[in-house]
Amino acid sequence: MSTKTILTKILRDGREATVSVGDSGGRVCLTARIVGAGPLGCHTGPTHEATGGAPAGYRAVGKLALTPNEADTVDAAYRAAVAAQPRDLRGERDTLVNRINAAEGAWADDRAAAWDRFDGGGNPFRGDAANEVRIHEHRDALAAFDAEHPEIVAEVATETRAMVQRAIEN
Repeated sequence: MSTKTILTKILRDGREATVSVGDSGGRVCLTARIVGAGPLGCHTGPTHEATGGAPAGYRAVGKLALTPNEADTVDAAYRAAVAAQPRDLRGERDTLVNRINAAEGAWADDRAAAWDRFDGGGNPFRGDAANEVRIHEHRDALAAFDAEHPEIVAEVATETRAMVQRAIEN
């Protein structure tokens, strides 16, 4: 994806600022900059709430405050650029697996902390239910993804078999 300027505005001090949409490591990125100077901010995601004394309702890219109309223009261009990106099915699956791992890690951390606090009375693990619900939700999401994309499951299985074979041979 090439970088495209989507908004140009003149600041109160007469300098020109631009907002562009482009690629940053495979993700859509918004960049605000003052022409002839460095960037005022770059981030993935749509505009965010403006800070630093900007009027109510103003949005921003980095430190560049945008009127609501300017923000709508920038957000529309951002959404269009995201929609034009090809889906990264392997990345989506990896994210789902990482969410399971994080939920299981939180469950293990909470269990260890509960055991450390245990004074002999009651059930130290009564808080497990919320973590277990999250784990099951993430596992269900992965199962649904895998059912919809068996080619990705096959790709992962092939890579795993090859990795195991290399480990056996070494």
